[in-house]
Amino acid sequence: MIADAAADIALTATLARLERLAPTLGAPLIERPTDGWMAARDWISDRRRLDDALAHIAATYRVPDWQPTTRYRHVVAAFLINSYAWFLPAAAIAAYLTEKRVPDLDPDNVVVRLRSPDEGGLFEIGLLSSRMAVLPDDPAAGAAEATVLHDTVQLRAWLRRRIEAHMAPLIEAVHRHTGFSRRAQWNLVADDCAALFLWIGQRIGAEERACVEGRAFVGAAGSPMQASRTAYITLDVGGQRHTFRKRGGCCLYYRLPGGQHCSTCALLPAQEREQRLRASITSTQENKHEE
Repeated sequence: MIADAAADIALTATLARLERLAPTLGAPLIERPTDGWMAARDWISDRRRLDDALAHIAATYRVPDWQPTTRYRHVVAAFLINSYAWFLPAAAIAAYLTEKRVPDLDPDNVVVRLRSPDEGGLFEIGLLSSRMAVLPDDPAAGAAEATVLHDTVQLRAWLRRRIEAHMAPLIEAVHRHTGFSRRAQWNLVADDCAALFLWIGQRIGAEERACVEGRAFVGAAGSPMQASRTAYITLDVGGQRHTFRKRGGCCLYYRLPGGQHCSTCALLPAQEREQRLRASITSTQENKHEE
């Protein structure tokens, strides 16, 4: 077998290429976490650390009178799940789409750091080892840290199950702590994963393939994401096609003072959602023309 050091080099190279594609896709290998990093399993299972994360989200979004039992508890819970379900799988989904070399997102292999607003984003994700899943033709397929899978269908399912196994205990903890429903949380997870497939696909010039993958990912039989109405919508405006993620859930931003529904919100009537999206596209095109 290839030495684990070689697996480290292979996965590190993949992660470095992803970070050059977009900084938010970074997920460094961190063998010895320093202050500020938390083991994912610990923060999910520790009530005090979950409280800290919810308070951090509330402060970042300036949610008034925050407490886990107050009127905005579901909003803050939605923001937490919506954010974590984006940052946790971002690098892994990107690695799947670009190189079919997927890091292991098991909670025992992930560390998490809360980020301040000026750092961008709310969570930073790190990996404790180079455990990964690959296809048989991957140069790292012989590494002790590599799980070799037969084809991309198996690889996509392996990635999905890792994300679901990671999110499930967090969703349960958030439900117990705030009362925010499990179904609503899984809808947000599906929304974020579908959005990541689309966003990454657009960045690598493979939007159509990414949407096919995204639909298969969130619609897999037996997945807790399958019940969501998450999908994609493509509009033709001025002879140009524009694809958006159509939400199956709601982040509840509209419940905050001054908040509103997102243009792709599942709570909006389909006609209003399309009108908003078309208006946004037209406005963007006009601004580019003026520049």
